[in-house]
Amino acid sequence: MVGQEPRPPNQQGFTAARSSTRSGQGQSECTNLTKTSLTYTLYFMDLLAKELQKMSCTHLTLPIFQLAEVIAHEVVESKSLSDLYHLRISLVCSDMKLNQASSYHEKAVGEAYINEVEQANYRQEIALKNGKNVQPKEEERNGLSECTKSHNSGYKNSLTAKEKILELNAVTGKGLSGLSFPYLWIDKAEVLIQLGLYQPARLLLSEAHSATQEMNDTYAVSRCLYLLAVLANLEKNHGQAKALLEKAQLIGGNEQFWYNSTLSLMQAILEEDKEGKERVACKILQNTVNVFRSTLEERPNRKSELGFIIASLEARRTLIQIKYAQDFMKINAESSQLSSMLQEPYDELIQIEADFLRYGYKDHSAEILLERANIHRTIATHTEDEEEKHSRYLDAYKLAQRAVYEEEEEFHNIWSLLEVHEIRNISIPLMRRLANMKLSFVEINLDILRLVNAEKKVKELREGSLNQVVEEFVRLTPDSASVEQGWINIGRTVGHIALAQLASLQSLYIGCPDIKSKYLYLTGKTLRLLAVNVDPLNSDIYWNENVAEKTTVTTVKPLTTKAESNECEITSSSSPISKKQHDDQRKKANELKRKQILAQRYLSQSSEVLLQCMNVAFSNNIIDILAAASLEIMECIGRFDPVSSSQFLALHQSCSSSMMMKDILLAATFDTSSSQLAALLHLQHHLKQKGDTTSNLLRNVEQRLSATSKAWGNLSVLAQHFNILNELPPNFHIIILQHSNDRSVLYSAMIDAQKLSSGQQKGKPVQPMVRAKVSRFPVNPDAILILLEKVHLFKQERMNNLLKQELQKKFHMQKTDFQKWEETTPKIDMNLTENTKENEQNFTSDFSEILKAMEEYLKPVLSLFDFTDFRHQRSSVLTAESGKTKAKDKETKHVGLQGGLMDLGECVILLADKLLMELPLEALSIFQEEAISSVSRDFSLQILYNRIHAEEPENEVKKDPKSPKEPKPKADQKKSVKMVPINRVVPPNCRSVDTHNFKYVVDPYNEAREAEAAVSPSQKIKEILEKYHDQFTPRWEGIIGSMHVPSQAEWEQLLNNCSAFLFYGMERFLSHILLNRFIAMNIPECQLMILLDLVQSNQSFQRLAKLDISKSCLHMSVARPPETAILLSLTGVRSIMANQWYTTLQENAKRLEILSENLLRTGRTTGKTIRILQKYKIGEEESSTSVEENSKNSSSDEIKKQIIPNPSNLPAIQPSSFNCILYGLPNIIVV
Repeated sequence: MVGQEPRPPNQQGFTAARSSTRSGQGQSECTNLTKTSLTYTLYFMDLLAKELQKMSCTHLTLPIFQLAEVIAHEVVESKSLSDLYHLRISLVCSDMKLNQASSYHEKAVGEAYINEVEQANYRQEIALKNGKNVQPKEEERNGLSECTKSHNSGYKNSLTAKEKILELNAVTGKGLSGLSFPYLWIDKAEVLIQLGLYQPARLLLSEAHSATQEMNDTYAVSRCLYLLAVLANLEKNHGQAKALLEKAQLIGGNEQFWYNSTLSLMQAILEEDKEGKERVACKILQNTVNVFRSTLEERPNRKSELGFIIASLEARRTLIQIKYAQDFMKINAESSQLSSMLQEPYDELIQIEADFLRYGYKDHSAEILLERANIHRTIATHTEDEEEKHSRYLDAYKLAQRAVYEEEEEFHNIWSLLEVHEIRNISIPLMRRLANMKLSFVEINLDILRLVNAEKKVKELREGSLNQVVEEFVRLTPDSASVEQGWINIGRTVGHIALAQLASLQSLYIGCPDIKSKYLYLTGKTLRLLAVNVDPLNSDIYWNENVAEKTTVTTVKPLTTKAESNECEITSSSSPISKKQHDDQRKKANELKRKQILAQRYLSQSSEVLLQCMNVAFSNNIIDILAAASLEIMECIGRFDPVSSSQFLALHQSCSSSMMMKDILLAATFDTSSSQLAALLHLQHHLKQKGDTTSNLLRNVEQRLSATSKAWGNLSVLAQHFNILNELPPNFHIIILQHSNDRSVLYSAMIDAQKLSSGQQKGKPVQPMVRAKVSRFPVNPDAILILLEKVHLFKQERMNNLLKQELQKKFHMQKTDFQKWEETTPKIDMNLTENTKENEQNFTSDFSEILKAMEEYLKPVLSLFDFTDFRHQRSSVLTAESGKTKAKDKETKHVGLQGGLMDLGECVILLADKLLMELPLEALSIFQEEAISSVSRDFSLQILYNRIHAEEPENEVKKDPKSPKEPKPKADQKKSVKMVPINRVVPPNCRSVDTHNFKYVVDPYNEAREAEAAVSPSQKIKEILEKYHDQFTPRWEGIIGSMHVPSQAEWEQLLNNCSAFLFYGMERFLSHILLNRFIAMNIPECQLMILLDLVQSNQSFQRLAKLDISKSCLHMSVARPPETAILLSLTGVRSIMANQWYTTLQENAKRLEILSENLLRTGRTTGKTIRILQKYKIGEEESSTSVEENSKNSSSDEIKKQIIPNPSNLPAIQPSSFNCILYGLPNIIVV
């Protein structure tokens, strides 16, 4: 035993064999083995192991590799050959989830996979061989090289290529020959790639490639190139992989080489972000299949192997077509079109399945059956016709059931070869395939059960109506073989069939926490759907607010059913009833009570199983199952416990957000050679996809990521997620908006901490009481897509109009310079002004339409949220503090708002999903309540918690109001800068930003040089620096593009050493900095990021167009505003002010003035500053001088009017006012 893991089978026998060989007892047997027979023995043992693996008998390869290792170490006496078998044993143990045994054999090899002695022996023998001019016959290879001009001829001439058999040292008779080492290196590299050790594999392949070229062994060279291409694919370098595979295929190889190289080429093509890649891949696959078919005609004795290869390639081509059709339906969802697109691939799958069965590959046949079932399931999901939907689901059920039966038969045949006690604690790949197949079958059953419940609900609502009575009367009795009768029969048993399949899974998930967690999740989901099925009460009761309130008040009799009400009516009526009728009614009432008790039992069991699932998912970082399980528990609880429901909804959103942010991070780090973060992140993702959730390599990679990357730490979801709400400031009001995965349901919750009274606050600290409201409403899945399309067109139209205006202005200026007749100039200017006004009107009109559609879509959810109580809280606070303010006016008249504690007000934080993040949520009418001090947004509760509890920057100096003196850096002491001290007290629950550690980059390429001085970024930042120089900006550092273009090193230096960062320039922020380098940075010291970007000029447009030509669509999507905020949040920034769509230099100049005035001079928080920005009429034409004068001469009363404007004076909503929004913390203040 090694810990809890059993030793590999027959390990004791191999230990005895090893000891007997060392003691000389087995010498007589070994002496009978010639040098050739030893290497041939190992060669045929390797062939046997390969065949066993093809038969899914992975566990039977262990004794073979163990014996081979004994021969290699004790008889051949080759440490390098013994290491190869140690690595193969480690790989088999890893496949069997014997992690300790795998680690043992991997450590037995060590870290030196190639040594200098091997290289020296090879070079010595190759030099000796070349010196004697001993050249092997190369007739076949020369013939092959002449035919490498065409793909088909190269393939046919290379079919006779065979693997090289290793040779012993001819001089000593022990160890390997020097010329055999390159082949050994190739075998080692192949195993290392499968183990995930890419770097040593690359070194071995590099050495082997040069050696085999020198030896003129073309087959070995093509194998090296193929493995290097596999390595390039794993490292996401698909261009290099395609080039290597083309070279390898020109050289050629045997049938297996062509099969493997074609599949690798498909992977390289499909994983590239290019249009038409599916068509190219299918064409290559079809050509390869044609070549194999022609070869099969020439070599009928190879029918079994070549037939399997042909069927596999055809299956791959068909699955590509199916995936393309499914992706197409996400854009254009028409059920009839989907059915026609999938019909031809479906017919091909029928023939492919028959081919697999004919050649004896039952496991592949079962996989094709499951794919056919998934096609029926997909069509059933999209179709509206009830009969077709039933028929499709019944076909999917039957096909998936057949697939499970075939896989079970294969499993039992293999599992019965060994004793139960020898294999009770191992997991072979066949077990995991069977488990995943059963899980897929259960998912189809649950789809059927959910549809049965929905139809039952509709039937109950129509029960008693005249139409229902007529339909029941005229409906014929369904035929026993009809679809309707089949649907009725399966509806009665499908839930229990699912539970039976799940019960049989318990012996299959040994060592696989991912399968175990999904098993628990589906078990809990099945129990909940069964509860809905048997419950006599409508499931809407769990989400109907009025019913929930009644049940909380009258908990004594919650089981008032239709039968009971009928009974009461009958007994209360004056008409006499017979005893038999009374007994019938009583029986019905008892039956309904029994069903509801059973439903409650199902729900309690479901909650218990789902909690176990969450425990497994938390322990093994299985985020997708954790997200699904938390949503299922929320469905079980409903509105009866709103606090718990909101907690689970927040957890679901945190998990969903984590997966979404990880996808964006993977897209941003697509080049794995750019940084250590990129390489480790993609390796972790690859290991997770393989299912290696318990491997030592995965654990080491995640530990390394946690130690080096702030972004990785922000992706994790903590097990203490349920305690986050207790640590939020009392003035934070969390609103959660989250869609279900299919966008058919919109969940919402409002969470806040109840403020304690003064009497409660005295004495020992009392834990705040959390209040919550939660809701669930069905929505049209296509409605949000239509709304998002409107928003996308709105932003695109805005960008195009602004660029058009910029080009018109430039044309007007050029024409004015060369114009001799001055009378035409005012006419052109007037036309430009009219066009601008018309565009602005259209812009406002389009925004109003979007806002109206958004209000309509979110109306059911937002109607439950009421912010009117904020008004009473705010008025009481202002009344209580008015006396204190008047008393302190005399003492603080020179300090103003800087010296006293300010009222933070009520902060609303929107936690929305990725779809809703695209919308201008801050412009909703519900958030225009006067008492709301700020409206910000974030991606999840976990991300918000990470921002609040991030480590304090080391260089952050906490200000003490009693000591106005501040320490001076050495650089500032030399400059002798005289500054007015900032005597500003940080309010409770606020975070401070050191104003003396601000950094900035303004118009890096000086692309706004032709703009007016009043709105030019270079001139505007100089005005701000000069205006606030005495107190706030003397130590600001940065780069202005009019001086020089900042280098990448300067960007990184400014970002790494700042408490706040301002970017004020043209185009997208991420277009100015190398994305790969930026993502690898950790900038937790940056508390505040202000992005005044998304402005276009002719110069910036041309520069960006040249950059975007070489970028893929995936890379372009990462640079959008929401994705930019996500990447900044992952790197550690706590608060981000950014634009949502393109704007003008004039608007950005006004935003900078307002931000500077409120953040610096007035000392407001980030949330209040953005709130003032949204109340300000940025869209209206106003000179910059008037804005500056207003900001200079504004009194405290005028400032309050800015914060709380009079509703009667509010203008129509201006789109530009809601362009700049706040991500993250609203309680950051500059000190």
